[in-house]
Amino acid sequence: KFTASTPIVDYSEESISIMDKDSVQVPFSTEFNPVKNELVLKFDRAPANNYRVTALPGAITDLFEETNDTISQSVTTKALSDYGTIMLNLQNIESYPIIVQLTDTKGKVLDEKYSEKNETLNFRFISPGNVLLRVIFDTNQNRKWDTGNYLKKIQPEKIKYFRDTLEIRANFDYPESLSLD
Repeated sequence: KFTASTPIVDYSEESISIMDKDSVQVPFSTEFNPVKNELVLKFDRAPANNYRVTALPGAITDLFEETNDTISQSVTTKALSDYGTIMLNLQNIESYPIIVQLTDTKGKVLDEKYSEKNETLNFRFISPGNVLLRVIFDTNQNRKWDTGNYLKKIQPEKIKYFRDTLEIRANFDYPESLSLD
């Protein structure tokens, strides 16, 4: 992603390129987020690969009509063996649909899955470390947690936390059956 200290107002996708380690052009799409002031490049990444991202002069324009100079950055992806996988079966679910989130110990969401029925949820490419699990009961089926509305007497959507942390190790698959009591 590209970020700037002044607001980005325009960009030229034609002036940006991604090459893999074999000097082959990689197709990508862009997503501009003006709230975060960032331009995100989305492309299919191969494990254990090197990429060269290049933005030619004038690719990004800010609010003051200033443009970038040449930006060239190397990006490396990790091997599949550097990540862990959790295969999660949840028991005692009160109602569906649910949103299952993996978070770090500080509460930052690492990954989430949406489920409308009892099924195995696979969380792949999880970096090693401790993670927490929470389940949000999505009663209005909008695929996000809602805080409720005091004036309309609508309660916030219910959240349940799994009590323990899960320790993820590199190159391990964790089949977990958890009960939310």
